[in-house]
Amino acid sequence: MHASDGAREVARELLGQIVQSLERILQMLDRPEVDAEALAGEVTTVFGNQRLFTDSVRDFYAYLAGILSRYDLGGEEYAQFKELLLVYIDLITADVNRHAPAVAHRVNLLLKQIDPLLDALARLPGLTLPDGTPVERAQGRTRQDWEELAFWYDALRGSGPEQLRAAAGQALGQLITNAKRLLDSSGTGFWFSVADDNGAHRLYAAAFGAYPARHLLFGPEEPDPRIGPMTSWWDSDPVSVPVSLRERGDRVMRGRSSRVPDPTADRLRLIADAQREAEQRQAAAAELALTGPLHRATISPAARNLLLDLIGELLARHREEITDHDVGLRLRAVPGLGTVVTSSDGTTTFVGLSLYIDGAMHGQEAAV
Repeated sequence: MHASDGAREVARELLGQIVQSLERILQMLDRPEVDAEALAGEVTTVFGNQRLFTDSVRDFYAYLAGILSRYDLGGEEYAQFKELLLVYIDLITADVNRHAPAVAHRVNLLLKQIDPLLDALARLPGLTLPDGTPVERAQGRTRQDWEELAFWYDALRGSGPEQLRAAAGQALGQLITNAKRLLDSSGTGFWFSVADDNGAHRLYAAAFGAYPARHLLFGPEEPDPRIGPMTSWWDSDPVSVPVSLRERGDRVMRGRSSRVPDPTADRLRLIADAQREAEQRQAAAAELALTGPLHRATISPAARNLLLDLIGELLARHREEITDHDVGLRLRAVPGLGTVVTSSDGTTTFVGLSLYIDGAMHGQEAAV
């Protein structure tokens, strides 16, 4: 009874939750003993969030396509959907572009450990029908499910992010088509019932070219010099009238419309900035892995900031150990006398914490 035919909000916040769930799955697989129940919960959360996100995106674009294809779309309603398209779709695309590489990276790491993951899930009791037929298992219990998830977030043609960008481009093209239709006076029409007397006369003159039968002010150059402003059109030679004015009463200046700005340069700049930031973060991680004892060590501000990020995430999760697979570092914090780290822009003191850090990918360890 309360169902609505309007647009449903896209659950774009689930992309970040998918990244966090994948990170927790990787951490569980790194432990000597895997909690199969907790692992199954995280796997179900990943695929449940993915299904909810894709369904909401599909419903949103289907609703948007149905609205933009209406021929009577105009006025305030058109302005609202224009803002929706230019702001909200850009927000969705930006979220997908930001989270898709993180999801793809973690799924590829999980595919390298897919056998232990599937073995742990297979040990859980399942439902079997009385005739011995097993029921359909939830997503994430087969290698194919994970390969399809990796393909959805891959940068190849036909992937999920590519399809979203194509859908946004089609919606933008339909919006431009509607804008051209609204600017064409022959398409929208004029209504005399909502105009006053002066406005109705102007509309009639513009629609049918019914202007006064005298030359007013200065018009086009006349071939006969004897024809002046007081010469009737009945007695003068015909004047060439543009086709748009003669057939449609349209006096809009014609010309090429400006091109839609090409976002390629901005996209390449953002990609270059993200790559440079990732390289700097990786260099800081390599510096931390080779620093040795952190207590009274001197490190660069970038390495110090990375260490602060790791310790902040560790404390936020109320854990003693955390692994960042993106930079290949493992950090462990235990109660102790404290750790003092010096950088060129100041000194950082971790009160009551002894920190142990090692390169998770290389097995190098530095202890306080």
